[in-house]
Amino acid sequence: MNEHGSWWFGAFELDSVDRRLTRYGAVISLPPKAFDILTVLVKNAGHLVTRDDLFQTVWGGIAVQDANLTNNVTALRRVLGRTAITSVPRHGYRFCLPVSKSAGLSEQGLQIFSRAQNLLLRRSTEFVLQSRDLLWLVIGYEPQFAPAWAWLGRACRFLEKFGVDRDYHRKLVDVAFQRAFAIDPGLACAHQFFTAIQVDRGGALSALHRLLPIVEGKHTDAHFFAALVQVCRFCGLLEASVKAHERARDLDPNIATSVPHTYFARCEYEAVIESYLVSGGGTGIYLDLCAWACLGLTRRAETEALNRLNIRELPPVLGRCSNPWCKLYKAMPRT
Repeated sequence: MNEHGSWWFGAFELDSVDRRLTRYGAVISLPPKAFDILTVLVKNAGHLVTRDDLFQTVWGGIAVQDANLTNNVTALRRVLGRTAITSVPRHGYRFCLPVSKSAGLSEQGLQIFSRAQNLLLRRSTEFVLQSRDLLWLVIGYEPQFAPAWAWLGRACRFLEKFGVDRDYHRKLVDVAFQRAFAIDPGLACAHQFFTAIQVDRGGALSALHRLLPIVEGKHTDAHFFAALVQVCRFCGLLEASVKAHERARDLDPNIATSVPHTYFARCEYEAVIESYLVSGGGTGIYLDLCAWACLGLTRRAETEALNRLNIRELPPVLGRCSNPWCKLYKAMPRT
């Protein structure tokens, strides 16, 4: 790998020039030595990096205690997942996540891409449209940057699903993912995003057949297991869905999955309430309320629903949606 630049692994981007680690564009603070260790490991992804090499590169050969290295590696595992970095006893460490270079994308392009990711995660029509336009701009900078095509497909699916120029965005969804897979057939985020679309279109079994050979091949990217959470649930494999969630969280402690819906299908309503807002990044609308009602606490569910309507505007994307559940949400009385 080149000495300087940006590398992608899962939801993370490592920028060795600006000394910055981000996840979906959000900066993650790391101790300076932990960042240096991560940079060395990522540049040599898949290969053993000896302890002596790390001491020489990171500490310049200055004598330090082994605990300094061990503690920094432990800190990195807490951020990246415990299986991202494996130990080779008495020798060193190996970075195990699939790593890709930034495909020549400029610093300006990377900044635009990070902003597009953040906007899309805010899940409103206005922000998703802005995200879509920024992703087109990124692709204009570098047409071979597969993650931008995958995120474009995700944005267009969101707009299609909620009735924003539906036919146009449906066509763009298919084109974007075809392009993403043509550039990088193993792109994990593309597999996760496309899985949700495939399931919505009635292709859960096809998605399962696509994903199983990948994860059986000891693939260590959390996105594949996050995709399996949804696929297994739609195939009636509820226990496997929960196990896929646990594996995804082992690999990336911060990844969001649809496991609250699996808990709901298993009638584990307390688990739904505990996990829903966490998995949804605090943007939950309804599922925890349904769980409260199923527990017999309908008054609490009603009160919380009214509180949510009173403290924030109706999510713009719901304002365009013809789904009967969205109509019910809009019709709920406000105090």
